[in-house]
Amino acid sequence: MVKRISGDREAGKSIGVVTHSFGDWVVRAAIARAPEHRVTTLVSLTPLMRFGFLTGLLSVVSGNRIPEVMVIMDPDRASANADCDSNVRRLVLWSWIDESLRSVDLSHVSNLEARRVAATHLSIPLQPNVHHAVADFMFGF
Repeated sequence: MVKRISGDREAGKSIGVVTHSFGDWVVRAAIARAPEHRVTTLVSLTPLMRFGFLTGLLSVVSGNRIPEVMVIMDPDRASANADCDSNVRRLVLWSWIDESLRSVDLSHVSNLEARRVAATHLSIPLQPNVHHAVADFMFGF
């Protein structure tokens, strides 16, 4: 991932990224590790930062043998790189009903706007209101 986002954003090769759930955790880590990345805009749909009911249940049932669940269950690891780069313009959309993850306070993160939308963790990428919010944030539509 670091290799894919690396490069000179000033040379007209900037990119915007839309993530969902664990994908956001991966992209935040890549941005934090790539000092010369091309990401100028990041939209995060229900980003992984804190576990929810189903994840907690899965942790108990699996005996913490699933590496991804172990990351989610650790608040420090789950919210790592929340402020990956203050130069990246960010939008975080939390779902009102999230069975897998919980929202966290991101008011300390610069250049970030957070909102809640009527959706669940799994339905948020499918919602027309989310599509409009993403397009408006990224392209000014």
